[in-house]
Amino acid sequence: YVSPAGNATELCDSDDNPCGSIQAAVAMIPSDAEELEVFLMGGVYNGTQNIGVTFPSNLTMITVDSEDDDNDVIFDCANVVASIALQFNGNYSSVKVNEFLIQNCNGGVSYTTSQEGQTLTVSEINFVNVNNGVSFSGSVLSVDDCQFNTSAVAVAVTNGTEIIVENSDFTGATQYSITVDTIGSESIGIYSCTFEYTAGLNFAVTPA
Repeated sequence: YVSPAGNATELCDSDDNPCGSIQAAVAMIPSDAEELEVFLMGGVYNGTQNIGVTFPSNLTMITVDSEDDDNDVIFDCANVVASIALQFNGNYSSVKVNEFLIQNCNGGVSYTTSQEGQTLTVSEINFVNVNNGVSFSGSVLSVDDCQFNTSAVAVAVTNGTEIIVENSDFTGATQYSITVDTIGSESIGIYSCTFEYTAGLNFAVTPA
């Protein structure tokens, strides 16, 4: 559990005893741990202790979830150049982020992996003034019930076998709302999305 008002120095295992930053919570992960669940309590998450935190490479599954309404948990990069709110670089089999707001960032959620079968799930995230909302290179990407506002590129995929974007709203993208550049994708699905005053879609899919 993490809260901007927290000050726990060990465990951080309940909403009554939260860590004060994501970095503080990550520092407490045992070296033999395989799964990490981070529950974010209401407040504004900013600074180097919360933005662009490096997650341990030994993990196989990471979940970053909100304990409160999505507008109560806010990642604010304060327009710092090259800032990415949540960046995952490793071979995690599953990464899930759910139910919060990301604003004033160069990048929102980014996951790059070199292994096959890795999955990124992004749901109920509101991106405001974020240049690159979701950036993904892996196997399976699922984007559901998200709002993208004032981004250069809302969703960018440079490698993926299965891509699903659904129930999401796109406004104000200046380059692409969704761009996919991949080899051998098995399926790409765009369902029940709205596009208003925004750039279009780009698909460059080469057969395997």
